[in-house]
Amino acid sequence: MQRQMSNYELQITNYRGTPYRAFVIRNSSFVIRNCASIVLVASLCASPVLAQSLTAEISSDDAFVGEALTVNVTVSNPSQATAPTPPVTEDFEINLASVEPVGRSINTVIGSDGRLTQQTSYTYKYIVKPLRPGRLTLGRFTLREKGRSYFTHPIPVSVSNEKTTRDLFCEVKTKRDVAYIGQPVELTYEIWIRRFHQPGVGMLDVSPTWNLKDIQSSTWGVFSQNDIARPKYAAQQREAESGRPEDFYVFYLEATIYPTKAGPFDFGDIQFVYNYPIRIGRNVFNLTLERSRKISARPTLPKLLIKPIPTVGRPPDYNGAIGVYSLSAIAKPLQVPVGDPITLTLSIRGAGPLERLTPPRLDQVAALTRNFEVSTDVPAGVLENDRKRFTLTIRALREDVKEIPPVPLSFFNPDTGKFETAYSRAIPLKVTPAQRIALSNLPPSEGGGADFLTPLVETTEGLFPNETNSASLLADQSADLGPFAWSLIALLPLAYGATSVWCARSDRFRRDQAYRRRAHALSNAKKSLAVPQASSLKPQAFSVRAALVGYIADCCNVPAGGLTRADAVKLLADRRVSAETVNAADALLEKLELAEYAGAAQITETDGASTAMELIQRLERERLR
Repeated sequence: MQRQMSNYELQITNYRGTPYRAFVIRNSSFVIRNCASIVLVASLCASPVLAQSLTAEISSDDAFVGEALTVNVTVSNPSQATAPTPPVTEDFEINLASVEPVGRSINTVIGSDGRLTQQTSYTYKYIVKPLRPGRLTLGRFTLREKGRSYFTHPIPVSVSNEKTTRDLFCEVKTKRDVAYIGQPVELTYEIWIRRFHQPGVGMLDVSPTWNLKDIQSSTWGVFSQNDIARPKYAAQQREAESGRPEDFYVFYLEATIYPTKAGPFDFGDIQFVYNYPIRIGRNVFNLTLERSRKISARPTLPKLLIKPIPTVGRPPDYNGAIGVYSLSAIAKPLQVPVGDPITLTLSIRGAGPLERLTPPRLDQVAALTRNFEVSTDVPAGVLENDRKRFTLTIRALREDVKEIPPVPLSFFNPDTGKFETAYSRAIPLKVTPAQRIALSNLPPSEGGGADFLTPLVETTEGLFPNETNSASLLADQSADLGPFAWSLIALLPLAYGATSVWCARSDRFRRDQAYRRRAHALSNAKKSLAVPQASSLKPQAFSVRAALVGYIADCCNVPAGGLTRADAVKLLADRRVSAETVNAADALLEKLELAEYAGAAQITETDGASTAMELIQRLERERLR
């Protein structure tokens, strides 16, 4: 019987922990040649004992210098969740991605007597970066467990100094190589991804191809505001080094930039990181990625020089417009008295960024300010299809004004490199004299006679001349607020104080993670312990231990993942918890671990969740922080 396995190391033990036989397999095969060996292995594997093992799997054995590789190290059936120790090497930079492993538990009933075994594993993720090119070897990860050492097999990695790949190409394109400050420049970011083909599965379609991008690791530069989820795409062919055309998907990200400073344009940090598939599988519904390698590419960038807007020949009414524009104007009403408002509407069309356009500076047009009062308000403008409208107010200053003169709009034409001016047409206007009303022509008062305007009289008698009833002026005007109003006034400082305390607590709760974890520690523990437990004993022990360790971690503001019994007891001792409580916690955690991993005596409901809750209440009274 021949079987292929990779990245795997297994040690088989009996119920006393004595190893019967060990197999260490790495990218090779083994052959069992006789029936006795088969019977021995089958009987040992079927026994209700927990075999311990340590395995490591790398995302790719081909890499570039500095490329981030993923190594998943799986610990099976440990007595406690402890991260393996990485190898000491100068060829790789190795970092633990997260202290919280991915746990997995499988329960199996064996034999007619219903014996129960549990296979528990924890997978730790490490980020490994090669530091030099060549045929390197990633050393063994190590785990010490109850006086024994377990090792993974060394992993060979082929590292290239060349950071390009034939599977991924990127390029930024533009139609111009020179632009001016504020001039819109259209850019296109082309991402070429070679279509993945696997026998038996076929060619990977466009949607799953794009979904394999690594958004978090990629940097987008000037394209960061684009809709990256659904870009435009096309199927293209690109000639390989061998001269044979290969199928690619080309994805297009488009952006319009408005340069703000002169000199070579800075496109920002742009790098596309992609999880190129090595092997894909298929389930009932769709394809699944089983193995991939992380590749990256930086685009080739065009040379784009940004020039400043010249100052020589700049018109006084220039407002920063870049492009080529036309201007039209309408006014209402066309017959007005002197000083009455006239609504002037300007419509601007042209090849330029209309959304960034500001209205013409009419206060700088001498032909207009000579005869009109111009409002200093700057309207925002309204975009309508291919035009932008501005509405302003002007007022004629004299009766002899006959027209609204042509309104200029000065702009800089980047194609000619010169300032140009577009004018609206003059608008005929009829201005009438303002109506004057003499005082003698005002209507008489209801009492009749011409003396309806009485002369002003200065008095020093205060308010008495305005009020004939002097008693009402001298009367007591104070108001009695009553008991309800006084009670309300007395409550205002208390309400203010309570609101201040509540706002301060809410602000601290939002900013202080440690405070937030401590505040929720008890309620989280109660929820965990109130969850109905499985009928088996070991899942119950696992849940109770997780609730107790999680409570201690929340109170002390430390990561809960990987927190061992020794770590928890040390945290309690460092926080000056009483020795009696520390010993009780140590004893309970030890009992839970034995029930969870070693098949110790049964834990009843009282010994489990109830005991843990009582211990948590004691820690609450001792103010564990």
